[in-house]
Amino acid sequence: MCSGFFQEETSSGYRASAEPGFVSALVRNPIKLTTVGVHNYGWRERYRAFRDSLAAAGVSVDAYYKKGMNWHAKIFLLERNGKCILGIVGSSNVTRRAFGTSVPFNNECDVALWTRGAHGFGQWLDGAVYENGDDFPPVIRSSYSARANRGVSIPDRLRVLRDEVLSENLAPL
Repeated sequence: MCSGFFQEETSSGYRASAEPGFVSALVRNPIKLTTVGVHNYGWRERYRAFRDSLAAAGVSVDAYYKKGMNWHAKIFLLERNGKCILGIVGSSNVTRRAFGTSVPFNNECDVALWTRGAHGFGQWLDGAVYENGDDFPPVIRSSYSARANRGVSIPDRLRVLRDEVLSENLAPL
C-alpha cells in the first residue's frame, strides 16, 4: 500500500486505521501489509501513527519511506503466494476524502487490474458499484487486452509495478 499521505490524526480527527472493517479484514485473513510513503516530513508522524495503530491492533505491517521524501505514488497491490493478483493505481491517498466511507467523497481516477487469482474481486466490485441501482455509476468498468498493450499481461504489469516500488531508495520507517 503506497500513498503520499496517510491521515492518522492522533488527538482528534480522522484516523484511516479506524475505517470500518479495515483492520478486522487485515487481521482475519491474515494479511502481511507493507506500506510505502510519504510526500514530506510534515506527514511522516501521521504515517508512523498509522503504522503504530495497525500494529497495535494485531496487523503484521512493515512500513517504509523513500529517502528524501517526495513519494506521491498511490498504489495498492495484493499478493498471494508471491504473485501479484490485484493492483489499484491512481490518485487516491489514504485520507478521509479518498480512503473513507463518509461523504463528501473525492472524485478520483483509479484503475484496478486483477488476475484470475483474485477470486471474486470482479463480483465484489460489481456489487459495490451497482448496489444503489444507479443507472449511471461513478465507476467505468472495461476489459484489459494484453494484445492492445504491447503483449503485457496483467500479472506481468503488476509484477513490474511491484518491482519498481520496491527498487526505490526505501528505508524502514
